[in-house]
Amino acid sequence: MIGGGIKRLADFLSENERKLAAHIAGLFDAPEHDAVSLMTKILPGCWITRDCSEFTIAPRDVYRALHYLHVSSRQAKSYGLDTRKWIWLTGQHLEGCLEYLTTNVPGIKKSLNRPFGPLVKGLEKEGVLPFPLAKQLLAFNSLANVPAKHITASPTVYELNKTFSVLDAATAFVVMRKLSIQLFEILRQRGITLPKRWIEFSNDWLL
Repeated sequence: MIGGGIKRLADFLSENERKLAAHIAGLFDAPEHDAVSLMTKILPGCWITRDCSEFTIAPRDVYRALHYLHVSSRQAKSYGLDTRKWIWLTGQHLEGCLEYLTTNVPGIKKSLNRPFGPLVKGLEKEGVLPFPLAKQLLAFNSLANVPAKHITASPTVYELNKTFSVLDAATAFVVMRKLSIQLFEILRQRGITLPKRWIEFSNDWLL
C-alpha cells in the first residue's frame, strides 16, 4: 500500500496514471525487472554520452534530476531502488523548473537557495502559476519533497524503518511527471524553449 502522505498525492492522478505507478513499482520489485527500459521511454532524453561518460544537457537545473532518476533506475537493478533518494530527486526536478521560471518573471529574484515552497508562493502571487497548480505543487512539497529531504520531518515515515515504499517512489514519480508537464507548458507560453519535452502518455507503458 502507498504509505502516509504520498497516498494523498495519488488523488491527483488519473486511473491510468495510477496504474502506471503500480506497474513501475512492480517492475522495480521484480527480481529481473525491466524498469530501466520503461524509464527510458517515459523520461525526456536529457543527457548525452561523450567519451564513455554521460553529461546532462542544459538547462541543467531542469534536467539534472531527471538524468539522475534514470541513473538510479539503472543502479536499482543491482542494488535495489533507493526510494528516499528517488523521491528527493523528483522534488529537485520540480524545484529546478520553478527556479528556471524565475528568470523571466519581473519581481522575483533568481536564487538557487530559495526553497520550493516560497518559490511556488511567489510565482503564484505574480500570476505565473495558476492557483490549482500551485496548490498541487505545495501539496507535493509537504507530502513528498520535505519528508524525503528531511526524514525526521515526517514522524510516520521515520518510525516505519526510516524509508519509503517502492510504490511511494513510483507514485511520486508519476505525480512529478504530471506537474512537470504543466510547468514545461508555462515555460513554453513565456517563450522559453526547452530542448527536450515529455511525450504523451502511452498505454503501451502499462504492458
